[in-house]
Amino acid sequence: MKCFYHPDQARHAPPTFLLRGQPAPSPEGPVRAELLSEGLAAAGLSLTAPMETDSPTLRKRLEQIHTPRYLQFLETIHERWHAMPGASELVAPNVHPCGGARHYPRHPIGQAGLHLHDMACPLSATSFQGALASASTAVAAVEDVLRGAARSYALCRPLAITPGRITPVAFV
Repeated sequence: MKCFYHPDQARHAPPTFLLRGQPAPSPEGPVRAELLSEGLAAAGLSLTAPMETDSPTLRKRLEQIHTPRYLQFLETIHERWHAMPGASELVAPNVHPCGGARHYPRHPIGQAGLHLHDMACPLSATSFQGALASASTAVAAVEDVLRGAARSYALCRPLAITPGRITPVAFV
């Protein structure tokens, strides 16, 4: 079985998240991938990195899963967040729009509140690159099977960014 992992997934590594309103060490970080990598090595399996972590083809595939608005948010929010006076290093909203989000928020705080629906998935300046590396890893494993492999394994993280169409889910 071929196993895939791209080390750029470690670029999403927020040190903290809010737990019961208090900053706490984030349990979702690169150490998960390191432990899984060690387990694979102990089983005699090695990891192969996808050739690239971003391409027009990957972006098109991501748009089949996530909304273009969400992808644009992930790619641009950190820079827009830091343009606000007094912004924290990590993107972590203090409001969460409710009422079905009939209107897309114009302000970065509202967008962060809509897309980051809980406080367990803050974003850093390099979180989007980590998410792209994770997506490219998943695609590499699928393509391996489509080329005829009986099975393939994709070691993917960060969990906090990829699961939802417009929102992440942390610690699944």
